[in-house]
This record gives sequence, structure tokens and C-alpha cells, in this order.
Amino acid sequence: MNVLHIFGQEAFHDEVYIVGNKSELIKLRNIIDKAIVEDYEDDEFYVNDGEGYSIAVYKIYEPKVDKIAVPYYADYAKEKRIEAVYPWQL
Repeated sequence: MNVLHIFGQEAFHDEVYIVGNKSELIKLRNIIDKAIVEDYEDDEFYVNDGEGYSIAVYKIYEPKVDKIAVPYYADYAKEKRIEAVYPWQL
């Protein structure tokens, strides 16, 4: 089974873990490489329970960098700026 698990940051300074078998890590690298050239790329991945999800990779330009919402999910660290831009808004 091809799997890729991504564990995000709960709060500031936490690690992000990307865990997958070789073929899925290569697939992730390939969509990142394409996004660098074409500004956007996405592909389908799976966790080990068989559920699928998409990873969308965007290349952003100034001045959007400062507007991107922080990714933290802990209540005390969540995005608080009204003007923040989330990835699904790009």
C-alpha cells in the first residue's frame, strides 16, 4: 500500500512530520517540483486506513507571503487576523 501521512504543527515551533513510503515521498517531491515551475500542482495520496486526500502545493509571491494564515491548530495559537488568507482561498 502506498501511504503518506502528514502531521501538522499544533503550535509555534512544533515539528511537522511527513511519513511515507518511498514512492509516495517521490510523488510529493514531484508535485513540489512542478509547483515551483507552474505555480500550482496537486495529487491524490492515501493514509494507511485507505482514505484518500489531496495535497495542493502553491508557489506564492510577495506580498502574499505575509498574508498567509498560520497553520497552527491549538486554540491559543490559531490564526486571529481577519485579513489572513488560507490556502483554499488562493
